[in-house]
Amino acid sequence: YQRRVRELSRNPPWHEFSGDCVCEHKSPSETLVSTRTGALPERMGAAAWCAESASVSRPALWGVTVWLYLASVPAAQLWTDPGFWVGVCYCTYPLNLLVYSMNDLDDQRLDALNPRKAGWGVGTRAQNSRLWSIVYAAVGMNLVALTVMLRDLQQVVGSLVVVLGTNWLYNLGPRWRNGPPPLDLMLPLSYTWVLWLGPALNRTPPVPVQTFVYHGLMVVRTQLWAQIFDMKQDAAIGRRTTAVVQGVHGVRLLLICCNAVELAVGYFCFDDHGIWLFSLVATLQSVMERILYPNSAPSLKLIGVTTSVLTLSALVLGYRVHTRQVFL
Repeated sequence: YQRRVRELSRNPPWHEFSGDCVCEHKSPSETLVSTRTGALPERMGAAAWCAESASVSRPALWGVTVWLYLASVPAAQLWTDPGFWVGVCYCTYPLNLLVYSMNDLDDQRLDALNPRKAGWGVGTRAQNSRLWSIVYAAVGMNLVALTVMLRDLQQVVGSLVVVLGTNWLYNLGPRWRNGPPPLDLMLPLSYTWVLWLGPALNRTPPVPVQTFVYHGLMVVRTQLWAQIFDMKQDAAIGRRTTAVVQGVHGVRLLLICCNAVELAVGYFCFDDHGIWLFSLVATLQSVMERILYPNSAPSLKLIGVTTSVLTLSALVLGYRVHTRQVFL
């Protein structure tokens, strides 16, 4: 033990992978303890915990679940209904906290390699010791929220099975996020559960099947696009996602086909030029990336610009489809 401490003292700074975390700039004894027993839990104040949990919940991605909620609920009288706004709030922090805290568990090695996880609001590099406390809080938060909102035992149990079950299968149990294809693309389709939640919460008619199909295609093509950017990091830790298995050429072709089918569904099933234009832009984007980046992913800066443009356009379009009840 003392010899190891002396060795570490002669070679600062200390930077080691220690099981499921990166130990960086710690004292020799702390580094040695972490390599033997795993990262020691750090004490956090309430403010620090709230800030980290907010980052884990990916505020930059809240628009996805809010979009699905708004698309499933008629606009007429609901803007004055408190229950409507309770659902909007639930689809921001609580729901996304559960999804992404479970997603980040045991991902320290991957996240350390992934520049996409370096900014607040798009991911975090928290240790498992802290993530587990966030997961437990998120499970309790969702249990209470669904019970209060739905007030129906069957609906609450069914919702918990969908939300917790799919996340367990995807992140903790069989870990279908690691592949093989198409398992890594199937469980993200559980996002469309929000299309059921909106009508169930607001006691309005359910959305038609074509609405589920259209948004399912949106979820899959978004997942494929993210996998292209994460392909090198996923391959480095042995994941067999669709992008890793198919390669850049194969997955880009698959992405173009998925976008084209989404565009066709939007054109033939929904009478709204905004929907057609949104899907057309996504299709053209996938074609242009295939031409400009045939063998690699776009740069992080370009991905950030593209994401910002698509997110802002989606927010504007989300208000449009909600007020015009395009998907109902």
